[in-house]
Amino acid sequence: PYLEHLLDITTEPEEKSHYVFSMGQLMEQAGDFERAVDFYKQALTMEPADDRTWYLIHNNLGYSLNKLGRYAEGERYCRQAIQIDYHRYNAYKNLGISLDGQGNYVEAAKNFIESTRANAGDPRTLQHLEDLLKRQPGLLKENPALLTDLKRCQQASRFAKEMLQRFIDDFENSHG
Repeated sequence: PYLEHLLDITTEPEEKSHYVFSMGQLMEQAGDFERAVDFYKQALTMEPADDRTWYLIHNNLGYSLNKLGRYAEGERYCRQAIQIDYHRYNAYKNLGISLDGQGNYVEAAKNFIESTRANAGDPRTLQHLEDLLKRQPGLLKENPALLTDLKRCQQASRFAKEMLQRFIDDFENSHG
């Protein structure tokens, strides 16, 4: 009822979509992915003008569908999120999960690699890639370039972790 009241008194489409999107996030946090999907799909009907919000709605909808095992449907929304903003890493990670869930392991690996390239500071994507390659050891034999990409991703992830630790150390030393 509170959400309906907010939607009734709000005139800005961007604000309305943000409220509904936020409810989807709350449902995700509660582990209720069915309701999260419902809220994200409702937010899609509001067509927000802001690309950031539009990206997040598509990405989170793809993520929630993946959590429900609806990988083909999740793939569609992840691809749309990438079309909206191909610089952001999270939709590549979620697309990798969608493709992995559908048995498209090579494309899944490529998306985990792309996600790690875009943000080596998030260890989840590298972990997804490493887990996939452990579960599907034949991928490296059939696609030797994946081993080179894996090593580059591992190196980039180590570097990002080291840089973060240096930043933390410098901050703590300067704020004493």
